[in-house]
Amino acid sequence: LLTQDCNQSGITVVFGDTTDVPSIEKLITPRTRLIHTESPSNPRMRITDLRELAALAHRHGVLLCVDSTMMPPVICKPLVLGADIVVHSATKFFSGHADCTGGLVCVRSSELAHRVAFLQNAEGTALAPFECFLFLRGIKTMHLR
Repeated sequence: LLTQDCNQSGITVVFGDTTDVPSIEKLITPRTRLIHTESPSNPRMRITDLRELAALAHRHGVLLCVDSTMMPPVICKPLVLGADIVVHSATKFFSGHADCTGGLVCVRSSELAHRVAFLQNAEGTALAPFECFLFLRGIKTMHLR
């Protein structure tokens, strides 16, 4: 998606190793709006210093988005570490029963929350009530798993 669809919308995507934060600073330009990282990365399980990357992003007025699919929020809390946006694959750790698919977007600011809510409503990407029930059931036992 990043290499094939973003450029159709005028978005330039640049790839970098976020485990090397100084190298990421060299990639930031006046047009940079978002740094997106996955930590731990899949499949290599490389860890990014999210606190350091968030400080770098915010120094440049850039949002930090973290894909935390491989690390559930009972272990790592990217928003607490400074991330502005966190995405989770709810299918992996939130469900706990492998009986539903979904994802979560968590944000730091109310402005971003309103924007995400608008997009979910406009695009129809919100979960159905039954899937919400299944995820809530799984969340109740996540800290035990």
